[in-house]
Amino acid sequence: MKNILVASSIFFFAGCSSTGLIYPYVYHDHNKTETYQYINSPELGTVSTVEIGENIYSKSYLFYGNTSKVTLTSPAVGSGFGFSVDTRATDKTPTSVLSKWAKLGKDNINTMCFVSSNICLSDPDDTGTFTHFGIGAQVASNKLDAPAKYTISPSDPVIKEDSFKYVALYQGKKGDSVKISFREFKNDMARPAFTQDIDYELDSNDTTIIGFKGLRIQVLKATNTELTYKVLKDYN
Repeated sequence: MKNILVASSIFFFAGCSSTGLIYPYVYHDHNKTETYQYINSPELGTVSTVEIGENIYSKSYLFYGNTSKVTLTSPAVGSGFGFSVDTRATDKTPTSVLSKWAKLGKDNINTMCFVSSNICLSDPDDTGTFTHFGIGAQVASNKLDAPAKYTISPSDPVIKEDSFKYVALYQGKKGDSVKISFREFKNDMARPAFTQDIDYELDSNDTTIIGFKGLRIQVLKATNTELTYKVLKDYN
């Protein structure tokens, strides 16, 4: 069974280059699972150094969506039954495309549809080129003047942060102790009631372990300007 190409709401651009006309879209593959992996900075167990005012540890995640980029690499031109399609002209091209998953006609075919005109390009033979166009479900009712080539490539993963996060700032050394400022943020807004400045006494044998809400950090060296350390355990 062939796939349907459905693009999300992004703008449709026309332009010339040495490789021909290029129009990018986003194709949502509903059979593909969205996944992510955590990125720790620094990685647990590695030796790192920060200066006063810098964050000791942060965590984000690399998000792998269910989208691919669909690129039309040659123009789609055709006319018939009172309507036409011509992606060479900026003022005639639709501004966006369908944002929902759809099944057109009796069979699933590779199809790209435009919202403003309801015109769809189709690849009924799954050859990597759009050969037909039509209105709505009548996607194979008219032949394009020439096949319009397209490519499909997975979208790049995106680095994201949680809406709730901790920040641990090194605030320097005083005597035999170091000061760490812990702050909590929600949607990038600091929560004043959840800011704590804590002084940690340093062990004489350089094996100091400091902690906050599950976070465990081994202090290797502390000066008035820098902290060298290892993150041993993540926040709970």
